[in-house]
Amino acid sequence: MVLASMYENRNRRRHIAQGRAEGLKEGREQGIAEGKAIGRAEAHSAWRDWLRRKEIAVANGQPFTEPTPGTNRSGSSASPSQQP
Repeated sequence: MVLASMYENRNRRRHIAQGRAEGLKEGREQGIAEGKAIGRAEAHSAWRDWLRRKEIAVANGQPFTEPTPGTNRSGSSASPSQQP
């Protein structure tokens, strides 16, 4: 009886630890997917805003020299760590 109880407790602890690890992995994967979706939405918004400003400038006959979203002033692509 005592041995059976000890065995059940050990299995229960093992299953809890395994469930916790699986939950963390699933949560991490879900967080990464959500982060990517938010990043895409922000990038699309930046491009839409840039295109709108460009169209307004062209319609008014003004030059439009603003760099495209995601590029720095020198014209090269900025890495994510370099962006504000």
